[in-house]
Order: sequence, then C-alpha cells, then structure tokens
Amino acid sequence: MKPDAPSSLRSEFQPIATRVPGINIGEHLPHMAGVTDMLTIVRSMTHRDFEHGSAAYAALTGHAHPLPGTNTPVRPDDFPTYGALVSRLGQNPNPVPDSVVLGPVMHQGNRPPIAGQNAGFLGLNYEPFRIAADPGAAGFRVDSLTSPAELPTDRLRRRHQLLQSFDRGQHPVEPVRQVTGVDNLYQRAFGLLGSARTRAAFQIDTESDSLRDRYGRHRFGQTLLLTRRLVEVGVPLITVNWAKQNRDQWDTHAKNYPRLKDTLLPPFDRGLSTFLSDLKNRGLLDSTLVVCVGEFGRTPWINKDAGR
Repeated sequence: MKPDAPSSLRSEFQPIATRVPGINIGEHLPHMAGVTDMLTIVRSMTHRDFEHGSAAYAALTGHAHPLPGTNTPVRPDDFPTYGALVSRLGQNPNPVPDSVVLGPVMHQGNRPPIAGQNAGFLGLNYEPFRIAADPGAAGFRVDSLTSPAELPTDRLRRRHQLLQSFDRGQHPVEPVRQVTGVDNLYQRAFGLLGSARTRAAFQIDTESDSLRDRYGRHRFGQTLLLTRRLVEVGVPLITVNWAKQNRDQWDTHAKNYPRLKDTLLPPFDRGLSTFLSDLKNRGLLDSTLVVCVGEFGRTPWINKDAGR
C-alpha cells in the first residue's frame, strides 16, 4: 500500500491496521491482517527481467535465465527447480516424496510450459511428484498412489521383491545412468504405494467440514489444506501453483481492482491465513518455512484498461 502516493499511483483500496502496530495492508485482506505476527513482508528483492517466462525461471531455480526477456521452452540443461535439489541433496528417511507440486504445470497463455519447473540437468530421477487434480473436487484421488483393490499391501511387497530379483540378474555390475534412474523411480513408486500413512495424507475428505470451510471451499484453500497434511507426514518441500480458472490469474493488465476485490484476494486471504494459523496450532509453523512469491509485481501506474 502507498496511501500517501499521488492519485495517479495510489490504489483505490484503503489500508487497514494489522495485528502488528505500524504495518498496514489492503482492506481486502482482513484475515491476513490477523496473522501478520506470523509473517514478514519482503520488499527488497528485485530483478530486471520483465518477461514472465524467464522471470519465473529465476523465481523457481534461483538462477537468472541465460536468455532474459524470453519465454524459452524447457531445455535439458536448465537449472533444476528447488524441489529437484531437495531430492538430490536431501536425506529424507520417510516413505514420502522429497518434493510435491500441487496444481497445474505453469504456462503463459497457450505457449509451452515455463522453464524452471523441472529437474533440468539433474535428470528425471529428481523430478518433483506432481498432482494436477483439484483437491476440493468430489472424489479427489491420486491415481498413482492407488493400487487396485484386489492388490493388498503384502502382495504388492512380494511383487516388488520379485522385480528386484529380476533386476539383480539382468543389470551389469556398473549400470548405466538411465537404468539407475529407472530403478530409483521404481523404488520411489513402491515406497509410496506401500505406505499407508502417505496414502492417507491425500485423503482430504477425512478433515472436518468446519476446517475445510475455514480454508475456503475453493481450489486454493483446499490445496493449502492438503499441503498442511503433507507437511505433517514429512514431505520436505511442497510447491503450490495458483490454478488459473475463469481468468483469475494475477496478471491484471485490465480491470485490476474488481479482479482483485472479487476474484483473487478473497480465496488468497482466507486460504493463506488459515494455513498459517493451522500450522501454528499444530506446532508446525516454527519448523516450516512458508514462502509466497510471484515472478514479479505490477507497475504502480494505471493503464487505459484500468489495469497495471
């Protein structure tokens, strides 16, 4: 908020007080105003890339894109996304994915996927575990974590042991990197299927109606509720992508104020504030870093289409 700026720059929204004296935020974030003691507003991080694709690459990998100002497609020599680094460098003993991405793969318009969302030069073995489905949809399930009803856990374990015995007889002493990667993917898949605790984490319908209502009965809120459940079972890194629905993306080149007021801010305000409070109430906030970030912000000037 810049309430003292000239009218050509100042928002039509009004500032409101928050839980922290001296910090004001926009009037359409009343729930976030109540949790400002749990967060830090960072205003000092900047860059000079004004193109969505290459700027997102920097936000998702920590490295400037070699071709700034472009929307270059994904390349095998891209720097890895943070989740891939966690998979490569982490020591996670739990039978859970090292990194989970919730929400659709990010695109700009109808272009190919934005670079920076993949394992890049680390290879397929370190790709994040992706779930594109809406956790709030009726009958939500993760197909890759659902074994057939006629295949109980002990039978699944025996199949895994049989596969391992075949592998020991077929692989050379020094397996090539590609075969090793496939082996690791098999190990991860069997580990997930065989873990009842991991499968249960995705059963969001076991949560109470009152808590689901607090998060908000929209995709963003229910995705954050699923995120909290994944934090509880020990997933080291979870990325939540905003799912664009009915033009509710944050790229507000037109009708900035009604889109923020009516479409974008209400689910963001309710979902994120409840997520932070829920983590705190369960004793998880002190050990969980929550980062809310975009590839860049908007200019302060209002354009002819009432956008920024």
